[in-house]
Amino acid sequence: MSAAKTTTILQKLTAHTSDVTSLDFYGNALLVTGSSDKTVRVWRWVAGNGFREESFSPLLGHRYGVTGVRVSPKVMYSV
Repeated sequence: MSAAKTTTILQKLTAHTSDVTSLDFYGNALLVTGSSDKTVRVWRWVAGNGFREESFSPLLGHRYGVTGVRVSPKVMYSV
């Protein structure tokens, strides 16, 4: 019999107004989230403070809910 595993929530990111449908990490400090609320939000890890939303976030202008995000070294994609 194996021991039960427990999960601990470290932080809730509550800026989206609808379901988060996608996310991608870039390196150790950047998180990008996409949502049914038609926004993409960019978060940076701040030691001692957790994830904080970047000043240029949210990224607006999506006509429909965002169903995918992907970050690469030179560009960020969302669909």
